[in-house]
Amino acid sequence: MDNDPPLPAPDIAAASGQPPAARANRHFVFVHRLFAAPGAVFKLDPNIGEPVLALDLGTVKANLPFHAVMRAFDITHDSPDARQLDAVARGLRHVRQIRPGDSIPAELLDGSASWKVEARHFAAAKGRLIAGLPGASGRVPPAKTPMEFAMLADDPALVPVLRELYAALGESLGPPAKSADEAAVTIDGLSEELAYIEALRERIGGLRGLIATLRAARDIYRRDRVVLDRILRTIQLLERPIAAYERRFEAFDKNFADTVDAARNIAQRIGLARELRDSMHAETMRWDETVAAWAIGLGGTPRSQRGRIDDTYRFAARHFPIASDWGAG
Repeated sequence: MDNDPPLPAPDIAAASGQPPAARANRHFVFVHRLFAAPGAVFKLDPNIGEPVLALDLGTVKANLPFHAVMRAFDITHDSPDARQLDAVARGLRHVRQIRPGDSIPAELLDGSASWKVEARHFAAAKGRLIAGLPGASGRVPPAKTPMEFAMLADDPALVPVLRELYAALGESLGPPAKSADEAAVTIDGLSEELAYIEALRERIGGLRGLIATLRAARDIYRRDRVVLDRILRTIQLLERPIAAYERRFEAFDKNFADTVDAARNIAQRIGLARELRDSMHAETMRWDETVAAWAIGLGGTPRSQRGRIDDTYRFAARHFPIASDWGAG
């Protein structure tokens, strides 16, 4: 989990060696000319799980771990560039790659998110909060799925009911008692934070879709023992982390089952939401290439299918070995 505090703007400016007048700098700025090399990019190396500086020098392509960069180019641990490399390492928990000069991810600056969500995610989050309002049971339709929760938030027929529920929430948040409009603003603010949780919940649902595709492939290759064994092993390896992700969402949702309690403790609840948002976003980013490879389902030639099966097995074995305790999440 990412428990590091937001990175203040003055530290960024100091690390870049800029004068005080430029202390509002919100970009990764380096001093050593190495970082000005064309095509220089920071990313996580999937093989070693460490941040590296990737350089394309024409005939030579190199992925240099940060400790190797510092040693080879005499970058001391207390130098501005070393502090920037530390910030880059933290930033790569939130974005796939960073180039020198890029904006610092918002997570490091003020705790907000550097990635976007859709209107449906906001609506689903708001619907969950509506369902947890006092008096909502019996007055709004029951909902279990994100789509059903989103319908609660967007149903114009519920406007009069929601007005009354917000008024009751305002009374519950006093003294001094808040108006229905103030309560609605509180709900919207929480919904903006929880929209990211809904987007991640949707991503985890997509991982379940990947498992379903692999099970369909299992039926296709039931007579090919080598490929079948690889598919079965892959499913076994991937099931455990996905189930652990789902348990984390279930545990998290308990913090928002009572909307009044969540609104009364809004700062603490937002902290929980951002902690889950950042840790789960980092987890799901590692799946992106594998999920994208299966976007066509079982389409393509048998050879390309087997290639995707092999790649997915290697991904599963590297990131989720059976010895890992994925039930601890």
